[in-house]
Amino acid sequence: SLGLSADGTRIASGSFDRTVLVWDAGRLPDPLADAPAPTDAALDQLWTDLGSTEPAKAYRAVGLLRARPKTVVVAVAGRVHGTLVPAENDRIRELVVDLDDPDFRVRHRATTELEKLRGIARPILVKTYQTSFSEEVRNRIRRILKGDENVPRYDETDRRRMLRIVHAAEAVATETTGTTKDAAVDVIKEIVAEFPDEKVVAEAKRILAQLAK
Repeated sequence: SLGLSADGTRIASGSFDRTVLVWDAGRLPDPLADAPAPTDAALDQLWTDLGSTEPAKAYRAVGLLRARPKTVVVAVAGRVHGTLVPAENDRIRELVVDLDDPDFRVRHRATTELEKLRGIARPILVKTYQTSFSEEVRNRIRRILKGDENVPRYDETDRRRMLRIVHAAEAVATETTGTTKDAAVDVIKEIVAEFPDEKVVAEAKRILAQLAK
């Protein structure tokens, strides 16, 4: 059996021989300490895992954010901005390019995102449909443009992802200084300003108030 103290600093492990050991959590080895710098593909997977329904994937992703704050937080900050402020045509064009990616998962993710952004992305989608020689791209754009106009901008995956990013950014802001800390705080502030979910925003505001102290 395993028990965690209320403050998270100690772990008690119970064994079949009826012994109990109490561990100092701060002295346990960090399995992510020697993780290599993430590649673009790894960052794509990180973003997907932050919204996962599987806790192991999600919290390993949060751990990677903390283990590689300088590299990862900046990359995640850009993706948060691209998600919350999608009027940037560059982001929409990136998604349109992904409609023809060799990986089905990338094509599916791009299609889903563009369905949410249909109103904003329509001019670029129409122009791409008229000029593209890829039947895959044209088929997907047809589906996007003819889809349900009531597709919500954000779904439960987005809510899970943003809440986990808020908590990871809190840890980074607490554990680092300088520009890395500022970047983590800015991520939380942007989520407060742009993400329309009361639970996520309330938690983000609580964390900002705590960090201000």
